[in-house]
Amino acid sequence: MAVTGVTDTSPVQQTQTQPSVQTATGMDGLGEDAFLQLLLAQLKNQDPLKPMDNTEFISQMAQLNSLNELMALNKTMRSLITSQMVTQGSALIGKTVRANLDTGESVQGVVSGMSISNNKVTLTVDGQQVPMDAVREVTDTPTDDSGAEGGSAAW
Repeated sequence: MAVTGVTDTSPVQQTQTQPSVQTATGMDGLGEDAFLQLLLAQLKNQDPLKPMDNTEFISQMAQLNSLNELMALNKTMRSLITSQMVTQGSALIGKTVRANLDTGESVQGVVSGMSISNNKVTLTVDGQQVPMDAVREVTDTPTDDSGAEGGSAAW
């Protein structure tokens, strides 16, 4: 019985390459549970004549810790970005905007509301739904007292 044949085709070697491939595709592909399942499978299927090195095990535990920290940071950043988009969208309520839609149509009117869905802010401009990223110009809405238009900002 040749031991070298066992180590060359061992499932351990296949399992060791999976985490690096999956983590390269994105954090959504490999969570904490999947990482622990892979580690457990690796320990179960390792060659008894060549057990896992302590430094390798510690390295994998450090990777798990890093994964947890990155997932927490990602969640915090998504929350921050959503808050910023809501703040920007709500600041446009009552303003006159001009937007160029994907259809080529140009829309101009007063923003009366906003909504957020799938991390996209949509403004209600004279009853029409307009994505905030389509807005190209913002002006103050004329007041009834003077009828004069305020300042403007264009992108």
